[in-house]
Amino acid sequence: MNERLFKIFALMLALALAFAFPASAFAEDDMSSSSSASATAEPATSVDTNPENIVDPTQRADNSFIYDTTIEDILAETSLHDGRIVQFVGEAIGDRVLDDASGKHCWVTVESMADGSDANISVYMTVEQAAQIDHFGRYGVTGTTLQIRGNFNQACPEHEGLIDVHATNVGVTARGVEHPDTLNLSNFGLGFFLILAGAALMAAFYFARERMR
Repeated sequence: MNERLFKIFALMLALALAFAFPASAFAEDDMSSSSSASATAEPATSVDTNPENIVDPTQRADNSFIYDTTIEDILAETSLHDGRIVQFVGEAIGDRVLDDASGKHCWVTVESMADGSDANISVYMTVEQAAQIDHFGRYGVTGTTLQIRGNFNQACPEHEGLIDVHATNVGVTARGVEHPDTLNLSNFGLGFFLILAGAALMAAFYFARERMR
């Protein structure tokens, strides 16, 4: 009995040694390969080591970016847009007004294109920029549609605190259109009928009076 137990124990020991030695060999191979790979790899770099990558604490925020908006939004939050470059689309209405005796700059009123809105803003531009306007909006005329880009001023220091936009770019997105009045006789049908009815009643009254004589 003891001899059988001894054989079983010896067999288990042999199996344990057989599995142990290959595993340790593979582990040594993995360690050697990883160490060689780490030795050949380049050292990690960081942007913090770049002397040109510095932060200037005295640099102020840049508010000069183009802010695509609408006339309604500008007038609703003038303080938010003050001093910023805005871009919007609107209809040229009224007429241009020269700003100075030199005739180099003028004012153009630009109105919102939104339905039911009469929001408008004064745009200060050069006469050359205003020359692109072929029609100013009024009764029977749709004015030239303009895309305005410029600096918005909540209280312009150059123009006595006026709310305005100093245009840097003025583009035309749609030409103006005239809408002439047309005569539609169907609109006068009821009037013609009433005139004929009145004339018939007058004639009947005349003949009735003549018979009574």
